[in-house]
Amino acid sequence: MSAVVDAARVRETEVEEKARRRGFTAEDKLRVLAEADRCTQPGEVGALVCQALGLPRATYYRRARPKHGPVRRSRSPRALAPEPRAEVLATLHEPRFQDVAPAEVYAQLLDEGRYLCSERTMYRVLAESHEVRERRNQLRHPNHPVPQLHASKPNELWSWDILKEPCARAQLVALALRDAQSLDGPGNHRGAVLWEVDGRRHLP
Repeated sequence: MSAVVDAARVRETEVEEKARRRGFTAEDKLRVLAEADRCTQPGEVGALVCQALGLPRATYYRRARPKHGPVRRSRSPRALAPEPRAEVLATLHEPRFQDVAPAEVYAQLLDEGRYLCSERTMYRVLAESHEVRERRNQLRHPNHPVPQLHASKPNELWSWDILKEPCARAQLVALALRDAQSLDGPGNHRGAVLWEVDGRRHLP
């Protein structure tokens, strides 16, 4: 075999060492903190951090800025001024348009020779005044309180528990009747006022 093939095989079998993360000793950290305390001009601390970490300044300041800021939408030059918006809202508040959809209002105003705005703008004006909602019937789920039972003395509130245990050709049923006022905690059987065990055979 040629020397080139042998060298290629050697490179394939070699295990490259993984890059290790740069570490800082306690002396390095104290030195950087001391230099940061001596910084007085704006931007000196950022330059010191970038120099110590080997990080470009652009990357440092880009990560320091918030990723998601408030979205500012520019106002459309064709948007209605406050006075025309008030006129549109007053027109929609007229008694004849109280139970009419904006599409019908738009068409009726065109029949009268009036054009205030588009149909979509009417919806925007109504939405800004919180006058647009879902017109379909919505199912409302009331908040029903959880029923609670309270007992102030014995023999006022009883609870029962049934345990079914399958056996050979039969089923063991255990019934316990307890007084809620006499129970001290879970697993306490002192409040049981009645026990009954019944063995029921399976029908052939």
